[in-house]
Amino acid sequence: AYDLFLKGEFEQRVAHSNFRPESFDQAARWYKEAIARDANFALAIAQLAICRLRRHWLTDPLTGADVMEAGSMAKQALTLAPDLAEAHVALGLFHYYGFREYEPALTEFQRAIELQPNNSLALLYITSVHRRQGKWDRTLDELKRSTDLDPRNPTLAATLAETYLFVRRWRDAEDTARH
Repeated sequence: AYDLFLKGEFEQRVAHSNFRPESFDQAARWYKEAIARDANFALAIAQLAICRLRRHWLTDPLTGADVMEAGSMAKQALTLAPDLAEAHVALGLFHYYGFREYEPALTEFQRAIELQPNNSLALLYITSVHRRQGKWDRTLDELKRSTDLDPRNPTLAATLAETYLFVRRWRDAEDTARH
């Protein structure tokens, strides 16, 4: 089950870099196979929910029923492992990507940070919500912290550079993008 899960992780990273629906779908298939071998594999269930919700947000919108199914998967992962940071991220994404419910999403992302203080993705999602709320100084501080936690993650650096553009800090945007 774990080998299949790792294949899903790899494919989800590919999907997040190429934004192709078929890459998200392949990642979902690997996660589903892992879950078929171990129905209590909470991390695989959480990552499947995250994968589905990322696909919904980044490529093709899911149907309402599919979004609800992803939310059910996130809740199932939380039931199996209440202290699993990724399960809280999945539930946060359900609120954020599914319904743009910022406060419940922030609550879940904050819980993920409490459980795993170095979770750069949970922090990235917090910054995404704050950016949508127009909290620019807070967003920039959190993005800098997130890139410090995961300096090799190109998504974090790109998001920081993009945010500098939004606030018209041209030089910082250029420096960040060049780096």
